[in-house]
Amino acid sequence: HVIPTDVIRLPDTDPIQPVQDMVSSAYRNRPDLRQARIQLENSNIALKGSKSALLPEIDFIANLNSNALYGQVNSIPPVATGGVSLTRSPNPDFLGGFGTGLSQIFRGNFPDYGVGLQVNIPLGNRAAIADVVRDKLTVRQQEIRLRQLEKQVNVDVQNALTAVQQARATFQAALQARELQQQSLIVQQLDAACV
Repeated sequence: HVIPTDVIRLPDTDPIQPVQDMVSSAYRNRPDLRQARIQLENSNIALKGSKSALLPEIDFIANLNSNALYGQVNSIPPVATGGVSLTRSPNPDFLGGFGTGLSQIFRGNFPDYGVGLQVNIPLGNRAAIADVVRDKLTVRQQEIRLRQLEKQVNVDVQNALTAVQQARATFQAALQARELQQQSLIVQQLDAACV
């Protein structure tokens, strides 16, 4: 005789929840469905980016520069023309070296301002149109893939439920077969004892 150390105890009925609850739980917990949803979201984001390339673009540009003008007085004597002698009288604010230039920049002695507006209107941008069409197809493929995975989840849940029911039926049949074999053994032992 084989004496098991553990006894299998099965409930009389399996606590099976409704199929739709099991399917919705599988939808939430299956990693392949999560991945497919993320890929679909990424494809939608790429499609929005491609569509934005078809829109007009307006750029406002403003700049402010602070310049410096400095140096030393030219050592070459000025050339006199027509009997008039020329003398150099440079502005002392411009005389000096690098330090003078830095002080002019920080004081803002020579500011330079600029404002601009740039408008780009894409006319017949075939590359952007092709990108939009490609991204639309990618989104559609991702949607189809997600639907296929959801259908596969439904099939998997139904198959698992059927497998549980078959396993219970097989177990019940095995219990009945064991009982019948045990009864048959008892009858055979009684027949052998009577003879």
